[in-house]
Amino acid sequence: MYKQTDYYTLTKASNGIIYYYAYDRQGRRIRRSTGCRTKQRALIEINRRISEGTLYESQESLSISRITFAEFSEPFWIWESCPIIQDKLKRGGHYSLDLCMSNRQSMEKHILPYFKDKMLGSITRKDVDRWILRLPEDHGISASTANKMLSILKQMLRVAVYDGLIPDSPAETVKPLIEKPKRRGAFTMEEVSEIFSRKWDSRPAYVASFIAAFTGMRLGEIRALHMSQVHPGYIVIDSSWSDRSGMKCTKSGKPRIITLTKRMYSLLASLADGREDSELIFSADGKTPYDDKMLTEPLKDVMERAGIDYERRNLTFHSFRHFFNTQVVASGLSGEIVRNVVGHESEEMTDHYLHLEAGELEAVRDIQLRLTGQVRRS
Repeated sequence: MYKQTDYYTLTKASNGIIYYYAYDRQGRRIRRSTGCRTKQRALIEINRRISEGTLYESQESLSISRITFAEFSEPFWIWESCPIIQDKLKRGGHYSLDLCMSNRQSMEKHILPYFKDKMLGSITRKDVDRWILRLPEDHGISASTANKMLSILKQMLRVAVYDGLIPDSPAETVKPLIEKPKRRGAFTMEEVSEIFSRKWDSRPAYVASFIAAFTGMRLGEIRALHMSQVHPGYIVIDSSWSDRSGMKCTKSGKPRIITLTKRMYSLLASLADGREDSELIFSADGKTPYDDKMLTEPLKDVMERAGIDYERRNLTFHSFRHFFNTQVVASGLSGEIVRNVVGHESEEMTDHYLHLEAGELEAVRDIQLRLTGQVRRS
């Protein structure tokens, strides 16, 4: 049915922006964005458009979007309201709460300070280009981190295009910075043997490093361990600990099993002595994991005493994972088995660990027995 001129109805989208439906002069029903988040402001904007005769105009024909970037950014990377996250979940996808919180922090720290007061529709490609080029110097971040900020901004502006707030994204064709990644180092067998033959000031730190070196487990997975996951001969790795979001699933989102030697099982069992199976192993009270620095700082002390230049070679706790994964990859096991053992999702990620020359190992437990057999007890 044909509606009278200037007739409209309001609706609020999942991103918090208020839209209106109206009928143009040919009687066609159209949908337009007000660029506003409150009904009062939306009505003011609609009345302004009526007075200017632009109620039916497409967003492309309007000079600029009348919403600031700060207003537009309000729901982004907040779990319950972020249009990107909610759309992915509705389509059956998965999104990490940790990533959501990290993106929100990144947006507030690196994106909002530059764009917050700009009108969304007035942001140009040159603005984005100038911002990304200045980001490393102004904020003291790497090119890799700056490129992640650009990726976040691109995702946000694609939503603005989809919702009709802007005709196209000024960030879409901006080139990323050239990255010069600092390769994380991997321990040699001699260094691993030296590290674990020395006296450690912290028993939990020693056990955490030992388990990481000979299972390839991530620090978050070790901090989340409880004895119900640990069995004579193997561990079921199905959780990880994040200081941002607490207990969560593994990085791949899938559980995996890794073998244990008797010595490794004994170390974990002794550390958990007196604890209920449901209580955390690497914890003072069984409920909250040790701070990650409590498990990693003693490693630095041992490396210094062993004469290992960990800063120059970029050796960290995570380097134990590189060490073990390199041994597994070099063993000649099939790619599928290797990915199941180390918790990788792609062949490309597995190939990343080919640091050393291939060995003649036949199975993961054989690898562990050989490696741990070369380490003297501390």
